[in-house]
Amino acid sequence: HSNVLAWLLDPHGSHGMGDEFLKLFISRVIKANPVLKYDVLKWCYLDTSDCEVQREKHWQNTGSRDSLDILITAYQPHGLDYVIAVENKVKASEGQDQTEKYRRHIEQECPAAVKMYVFLTAKEEKPSDDRWAVLSYKEIYEMLDHVLNHCSFSREAELIINNYRKVCAEIMGI
Repeated sequence: HSNVLAWLLDPHGSHGMGDEFLKLFISRVIKANPVLKYDVLKWCYLDTSDCEVQREKHWQNTGSRDSLDILITAYQPHGLDYVIAVENKVKASEGQDQTEKYRRHIEQECPAAVKMYVFLTAKEEKPSDDRWAVLSYKEIYEMLDHVLNHCSFSREAELIINNYRKVCAEIMGI
């Protein structure tokens, strides 16, 4: 799951839709989590031209083998970078204080960055750290529908996105 999501979230991915999925993802996170009070204007004007998407982000010298599923860093020309952390839980539950540990690592590594923490879950469970936004696979399914109806893709990319949409439907039981 995380490999396909990282590909979709990468503005430079071979899917050919640029930052459409990433911007839609950010918008859904903000709408689904009003209590976290994200600065909508900052996120709306995010420059994704210099964006890095990492899978399985490990931190050195932590004594832990844990790794964050997806870490997106959008380097901004004005110097204030944006970081989006995504912890993806399809069949597993959160490990003990996992989200809090990841947040602390990111805050230490990127203290000045504008940050968004996203707990993606099939079960709509809540993370232990209340600074993480919750997003469900229902929203991912709807986002995939949106891009399939509004973006152009290569035949291969469209096939991958359609198949992943079916996988999301199975996760949700529809």
